Amino acid sequence: MTALHELKCNWTGGAVVGAASSTFHTDTQHLARALTNITAFWNAIKTTLPAGVQITTPSTGKVYDDVTGLPQGTWSSPNGAATFGSGDSKAASPCGGLLRLETGVLVGRRALRGHIFLVPLSHIVYGADGGLDPNYQSQITAAAFNLLSGDGDFVLKLWHRPKNGAGGSSSYINSASCSAKVAVLKSRRD
Repeated sequence: MTALHELKCNWTGGAVVGAASSTFHTDTQHLARALTNITAFWNAIKTTLPAGVQITTPSTGKVYDDVTGLPQGTWSSPNGAATFGSGDSKAASPCGGLLRLETGVLVGRRALRGHIFLVPLSHIVYGADGGLDPNYQSQITAAAFNLLSGDGDFVLKLWHRPKNGAGGSSSYINSASCSAKVAVLKSRRD
């Protein structure tokens, strides 16, 4: 059993429509560094975020047993912070980027993978073909590499959630890449 700390970063302001968050997980050992890496990631890509958008890295959150999914309490840290988008304020509110996360671990017969939706992004990040411009795609992928490790020791995890209170597990994320395709989140407009 691992005490899995939930790090829920909330998106607000500007072109953000509805409730929006990006959720990460880590263990007790890596909590402080995970928070620092997450804030550094948002700061590294803030030029791709529309002006007026704010992403808040949390200073408190919930702790879960990764095997059973049962709450184990809460965590707190002085390392929470806010990042403000500094890109052009023009954005298509339900559109943005997709960061693919990989662990290299199989759960059953399936790879344990995840996604972080980066929505909205400023209109400047899109190329003539409508996809993400390769320069911005590279910027986000490079920032994601530092998000995951920074110094070679992985700090963030993906959680395979349990079913009926059993069978859950968590594994370190060891790679991430930004897709060239645009992600569209329809549920925020409902």
